[in-house]
Amino acid sequence: MQMTSHDEKVHGFERQKLERVCMKNRNLPDNHCFSNLQIMFSQAFTYLRPLIRAIGRLDKIEKNIESVIECQQLLSARLDTQTDRACEMLSKLKANPLTMGRNIGSSISNIQPTPSRDPGYGSATPEISANPSKQANPTEITNAIAELTLDAAEMSRLVETSNEILNRVFLQDTLFSDGSMVDAATSDG
Repeated sequence: MQMTSHDEKVHGFERQKLERVCMKNRNLPDNHCFSNLQIMFSQAFTYLRPLIRAIGRLDKIEKNIESVIECQQLLSARLDTQTDRACEMLSKLKANPLTMGRNIGSSISNIQPTPSRDPGYGSATPEISANPSKQANPTEITNAIAELTLDAAEMSRLVETSNEILNRVFLQDTLFSDGSMVDAATSDG
């Protein structure tokens, strides 16, 4: 079937119109979408570096917190052991106050030294002998109490140090959540 010339012209115009629309649709991703995508990527990459840096810092903070928690658990176990030991020694000394100036060895002959199995517990501390044949004197008891006091002071210092570390970690966390550390990180980069 043959088209009339008028139908052929209409068909040609329609075809040209469709070709122009197709060219516009083809150029739309090239001119508009890809340029917007490039702008989006460039802006995203400016924020991506500080974000990666912040995630790395958060990992370090989590490791620091785990380390502080482990240290505090270790200190707590060691402090409990030392406190029990000191209380036991004090109760035995209070039980027999009259023997303080006399034969102290007989008053502490029942003390059984408990070797600590706590991790991190040093073996440099001399134990009071539970052997009744060895007579303990007041200087040995005073030395043992002094060593317990030094251990308690050392543990107190370690607890203060771990608290300072925790305070720094929480301060950094607060600064990150406020955005002030992130602003500083973006100005550095």
